[in-house]
Amino acid sequence: MGKTTTKYISKIQVLMDDCTQLSELYAVNYATKSKMFQQTGPLVEAHDKRTLQIQNEHDNVAGKYEPVIDRDPEIQKLNKQLDELKNSIAKISEKVRQLRQSLNTKSEALRKELLAFNTYIGKKKSSWKSKKSVPMAEKFIEEGVKFYKELP
Repeated sequence: MGKTTTKYISKIQVLMDDCTQLSELYAVNYATKSKMFQQTGPLVEAHDKRTLQIQNEHDNVAGKYEPVIDRDPEIQKLNKQLDELKNSIAKISEKVRQLRQSLNTKSEALRKELLAFNTYIGKKKSSWKSKKSVPMAEKFIEEGVKFYKELP
């Protein structure tokens, strides 16, 4: 293979490796975020249950139960847990967003590089005639396009 072909292949392989790493990180962080969201359900249910219990103890009279709810240690503990979880979700959501943005940037660079390489091969194909590198390059492009299409 010539210098230009080797250059294209090297650059595309680096971009594919980068996309693979980003894709794996994205998947792990997205799964973590989903698990965190699932953890909020039981906390909210416990908070609502305790709030309802306090309201019933004070005959659901507005103004009577609100101060009790604000001072209740169980409610305070649940509020603290929910706040911590909310902050963790915000952090992981930002990380997921950044990973997604990086993955989109890298995958777009990969798409452009594959397109440029395909154009280059198309132009050189007639002059190369029976070189073995033509089918190899075309196969590499085909695999690269398949990889690109499978990215999240």
